[in-house]
Amino acid sequence: MAKRNILILTGAGFGKFGKDAGLPLEEEIMPFGVKVCEKKKPGLLEGLTKQWQKIDKSKSFKEYSFEEALTKVILEEQLSFRTEEERLELLDIKLGILEILVQSLKKPLMSESEIPRHYFDFIYRYKDYAHFATLNYDYLIEEILIQEKIPWNYGINVDENDLSLRHSYLKGEEGDFPDVFRYYKLHGSFNWHFCWRCQNIRISDLRYFGISGENFSETDRFTQSCDRCARPSGQAVLQPLVIPPSAIKYYNIPIFLELWFIFTRIIQQVEKIILIGCSVRDDDTMLIQALYNLSQRNPNLRKIVVINPDKKIENKVRSYTNFNNIKSYNSLEDFLRTH
Repeated sequence: MAKRNILILTGAGFGKFGKDAGLPLEEEIMPFGVKVCEKKKPGLLEGLTKQWQKIDKSKSFKEYSFEEALTKVILEEQLSFRTEEERLELLDIKLGILEILVQSLKKPLMSESEIPRHYFDFIYRYKDYAHFATLNYDYLIEEILIQEKIPWNYGINVDENDLSLRHSYLKGEEGDFPDVFRYYKLHGSFNWHFCWRCQNIRISDLRYFGISGENFSETDRFTQSCDRCARPSGQAVLQPLVIPPSAIKYYNIPIFLELWFIFTRIIQQVEKIILIGCSVRDDDTMLIQALYNLSQRNPNLRKIVVINPDKKIENKVRSYTNFNNIKSYNSLEDFLRTH
């Protein structure tokens, strides 16, 4: 196996290049996701419309961007004088908002259209030489790995694996499979679920990608239960294991601290970094800190590649890293043509 001396980090723009995979950018999530839910989950939108009145009586959640709507819910959750019933209602609203994101990410991959070939070409070109990490929650890269029967590992140990046998996922920790494709999902994934009570982690395939597939209504909550927490008082409800894409991000869940520790170690050792479709947002504090420390902690770094049509991203990376050897490309296809 060749030495992995490259780090590839993908952001939301990874699914938006050329004849893309149809995955939405942040500003597209709310309108696209609502349109999907109008056909597939009208009950979710009806329930959200009524419950949203408890947060904002003057403006529908549909009038906000996705990040704005989710941030409003998270801010409401911080009020310490909420009753238990009010906290459950807010959790319902938050999960309902997240389900809009889930549907916007899931629909393109569930359609009959094929994933554009340049994504496969990219994976094959770097699968033996690079560490792959992402800030995304989607299932695009997993679908490619499954179709091509490429073994992979998330770099974390999980308690339950609901992936079918046709999948080549290898359960274990980061160091257990040094020669397989490793894919670090730094903000989690909607096919990861966890129990807040016992910390049980379960991964699943695209069929159960999301808020576990429940329908949202005024009376029915998101009720997938953790079988390990059966008690006379009831079972704990599994939640998606993600860092919500809001202006407020919390990294204090142990699994994310572990993933970012691994990522930080890798980024300080590689010779080349490729950032694809990453907006390098100021509220992604863990990423900003990792980039900021590069000049002092990675003497091996030779080159940074930024693949993004927005030329301001190259300037942001340059300012954060204090590194000059940065090459930019407008799209993934442009990059592949010259490599």
